[in-house]
Amino acid sequence: MKMANWVEVKSFTLTTDKDVYNPGDTIHAQCIVETGSGNSTSARIVLSGITTAIKTFTIYPNSKYQIDIDISIPSDFNSGTYTLTAELDEYWEGPTPV
Repeated sequence: MKMANWVEVKSFTLTTDKDVYNPGDTIHAQCIVETGSGNSTSARIVLSGITTAIKTFTIYPNSKYQIDIDISIPSDFNSGTYTLTAELDEYWEGPTPV
C-alpha cells in the first residue's frame, strides 16, 4: 500500500512588507512553516495573474522553515488586485491520523 505524502502542519504564515504595491516595486515576502509528523510534500508561492509558481520547495516533517522571497513586479504589469498565496500539496491539520 502506498503511503500518502501528507505532512502535519503546526503553523503556516505568509507575510509581506506592505499591503499595496505598484508596477516596478519589489514585494518582500516571508513564509514560515512549522511541521510535525508525516512525509515530505511539495509547496509553492503563487501570485495571481502569473501562471507559474514564483517559488517551489519541499516541506519535510518535524521541521521549521523560513523562506524569504523577493518578487519584482514588472513596470508594465496591469494595475489591479492580485493575491499572493502559499500552497501545500497535501497536509493535515489537527490530530495526527492513524
